[in-house]
Amino acid sequence: MVNKKTKLIGILGGMGPEATASFFYKIIKNTPAKKDQDHLRVLIYNNPKIPDRTKAILGKGESPLNELINSANLLKNSGVDFLTIPCISSHYYYEHLQNAVNIPILHIVEETLSSIKSKFNQAKRVGLLATSGTIHSRLFHKIFEKYGLTIIAPNKRNQEILMDAIYGRNGIKAGVTAGVPKDKILRIADTLIRDGAEIIVGGCTEIPLVINEDNLTIPFVDTLEELAIATVKKAID
Repeated sequence: MVNKKTKLIGILGGMGPEATASFFYKIIKNTPAKKDQDHLRVLIYNNPKIPDRTKAILGKGESPLNELINSANLLKNSGVDFLTIPCISSHYYYEHLQNAVNIPILHIVEETLSSIKSKFNQAKRVGLLATSGTIHSRLFHKIFEKYGLTIIAPNKRNQEILMDAIYGRNGIKAGVTAGVPKDKILRIADTLIRDGAEIIVGGCTEIPLVINEDNLTIPFVDTLEELAIATVKKAID
């Protein structure tokens, strides 16, 4: 049962909207509630107008930082106690964003690492399915390698295929969560397993919308799930 004195959660979402909706659902499912009143208070700002993070990181588009800061401040001024961001590539701007608001922001990559260390402490080689922006910025590499974990990313061609599965005309961001994009992602995951990956990380929050651990021969780490678990814990504690 959830104590009445819980923190108000702020979700800075819209990157993309379906990942945000899935994240909220995972918060609900991970809350130890027996009735409506046991659930947590959540404010969601679904802002799909935030410029694309990958394009910005690769130097091909407008920076999303100002819009991220404005969105974070909107939530802060609405009274939330801390922020969560169900978009991994946006964490490229994490330090700037954290410095701009005086409330805590959970870090999805750090929460994922914490879970891996707890659940798969023998694993040393991590297969990463992520956007090109996340790969280029080495968000996972910089954090995971400090703890002796090696990141195995797709080769250049497979990374292009993965981006098409996420961003393409018939990709996940276009609302297609079965069929072609799923098949493409599973084929790429299989190549990472053949390259020695001991676990696969959904390093883009769209990835868990189409695959799960039942689809793979090795453990799958759902970054949205790990952030949801950490969010519930922080709100209750």
